[in-house]
Amino acid sequence: MKTLTLSIKQTEFEEVASGKKRIVTLDIKPSNSHKYIGFEDLLSHTKYTDWKAIPNGTQDIYIQPIKYDYIIIKPSKSAGGKEFSKLCFKVKEAEVVCLMDENEDQIYKVEKGQEYPAMCIDYFLGEILNVDD
Repeated sequence: MKTLTLSIKQTEFEEVASGKKRIVTLDIKPSNSHKYIGFEDLLSHTKYTDWKAIPNGTQDIYIQPIKYDYIIIKPSKSAGGKEFSKLCFKVKEAEVVCLMDENEDQIYKVEKGQEYPAMCIDYFLGEILNVDD
């Protein structure tokens, strides 16, 4: 069973803990993409785990979320030094979303001099499996 541990903002953690929010969204960038997505060249069927490994000029790339069975979520910072619980959820589904502008054109960002398409990943949370106090 594959598990991903995430630190999220306190307000978002509280919404997830209360059940108001059942989707956790994270930005994907070259420095963290290896945790969330994989790539496949649809012509050669070559798989890549690192953005930098994709050869320049490669066009038909399929981006797929890495499958996790469980996600452990904890708040990134606690108010007043108070310790908060971690929550473990079963993952129902994960979806990669490419960000587009108002003209339906792909948005691009730059990280450490590398241009990349702006994307995020949505994790759809299932049942809470345990609460760690």
